[in-house]
Amino acid sequence: MSRKVYLNKNWRFNPSFNDGFIYAPMKEGAVAQLPHVVQELPFSYYDPAAVTSEVCYQKSFIPNEAWKDSHIYLCLERVAYSFTLYFNGEKILTHDEYNAACKADLTGLMRFGAENLAVLKVFPEKGSVLPYPGGITGDVYLLIEDEICLKEVKVIPRIEQIHTAGKSAEEIADLRVMANLTTTVVLSDPGTEIMDTGRLSVTQYLNGKKIFGAPLRNDTFQTQLYKAALWDPLSPSVYVITTELCLDGKAMDSISHRIGFRDGSDRKEVFFLNGRKLFGNAFRCPLCLPYTGLAIPERTERERVWLIKEELNFSAVIFDDILPSHDFLDACDDMGLPVFLNLISSEENNANGQEEKEVILPPVADEYMHHPCIMSWGEKHSYLHEFSSEKICDSFLNKNAAFFTAAGASDASGKKTGIMEILKNNMSLGKKEDDPKEHFITKTFTDTEAGFISKTGLSVNPLSKKVLHVLLSANELSEKHSYDMTMVRLFMTDEKGEILPDAFDAIRLEAEGAVEVYGPSLFSLNAGSGGFFIRSAGHTGEGAVTVSSTENRPIRITFKVE
Repeated sequence: MSRKVYLNKNWRFNPSFNDGFIYAPMKEGAVAQLPHVVQELPFSYYDPAAVTSEVCYQKSFIPNEAWKDSHIYLCLERVAYSFTLYFNGEKILTHDEYNAACKADLTGLMRFGAENLAVLKVFPEKGSVLPYPGGITGDVYLLIEDEICLKEVKVIPRIEQIHTAGKSAEEIADLRVMANLTTTVVLSDPGTEIMDTGRLSVTQYLNGKKIFGAPLRNDTFQTQLYKAALWDPLSPSVYVITTELCLDGKAMDSISHRIGFRDGSDRKEVFFLNGRKLFGNAFRCPLCLPYTGLAIPERTERERVWLIKEELNFSAVIFDDILPSHDFLDACDDMGLPVFLNLISSEENNANGQEEKEVILPPVADEYMHHPCIMSWGEKHSYLHEFSSEKICDSFLNKNAAFFTAAGASDASGKKTGIMEILKNNMSLGKKEDDPKEHFITKTFTDTEAGFISKTGLSVNPLSKKVLHVLLSANELSEKHSYDMTMVRLFMTDEKGEILPDAFDAIRLEAEGAVEVYGPSLFSLNAGSGGFFIRSAGHTGEGAVTVSSTENRPIRITFKVE
């Protein structure tokens, strides 16, 4: 079976590069945990010219002796922006397609029983002024493959025509449709050579249940499903499909994908999803966050998606030029948030005096094809009402004074989504819900209460007229492949829970134990709101952060890191 060995921890980083770093571990520089940004991104401004130099990342490791007979690849999921990879002093490749995963073959180059050195020279494209600081912004791991294995699996789901106009979320959740899966596999060379012998077979499982099994004599096969649930913004059913390769009945390899069954089409500037018109308010989403830039861990990406859909009340997101991470898109899959991408390019031909345009998908299209949330790669979304992020919220997705323009956002069916803002001075923490549901952001601290507020949303009974609220989604973090991180949001309100737009109080943070502050420890609120990040510090145990402000009592929040 193919195995992944993550290399996200304890990289060496230097903000400048010299050729000596290619051959030996650097003695100077900082320790970096991935994902990592070359320079902390300020909250309110950023000078791109400050980070246009070449930087260096180094990782040393000793390989397992059990890998000697395997094929070994170094996989980099996201690097911003271009990079050259060196391994044990040898130049391996140069890569300049940001967001496209890269795999470098290290077979035959690995030194067993000794330390190996991987070096990345990361740099911007020549002459470009980049919008955000770069770095290794995704996972890095070794992929260990056996001789006969699955190199790639593509699964294309299709469903029969369906009409969901006028149906409720409950009715859509109960619908079952006829579905077809077209699977294409790419085998390793030894596997391809024996495909026609009948020794290879393939089995597919959907959410753990076997749905297909047959000898593999062709690289493409079909699977029928008779009762598939829909992926829909009102009921986003996501399946895990696992394709397993066997040799003489023995399992050799498997690859899993998360997929959804839905029918989407762009017709005459109207987008139809599952047979009904998709319209509503679309959020033009920023790729980066304060301080972390593009280096955003999984939990924080999920928090962003929840806030965009459930709190800011948007029915879709739009990205320009650069793709979001798989973690962001996985969360959109799970929460039913459609994504529209402006990444298609066109070429014009003037043959026979007529202008024709050939649509060209970006090179990463195949890599992202299994996300059901992706609706379109096109450039025109006239059926959506677009809102730029800076118009309605700050970088922590806290609503600003212009949020009233989006307060009545509609969902994909055109129905009001239920959260109607109680706006006074164009901002408020109070809200009504037509259809109450459990919130992702559930834990709230205030300077007037000793612990969690148990009710969903905000419940305020202050002892003074100025109250600091600290909202977060989790105080249990997990050190897995690398650090874990959660977003913490701050609000200063009056006794009615209404945000004070003139509050610019100073905030001081003090972390202890197994957690640390990502970003500055001293900053001011911006028009009554703000935020910061807490991440695990590289070890398990208990931790805490104390939030102090000018006029309020300190709030101490405890964390547990596993």
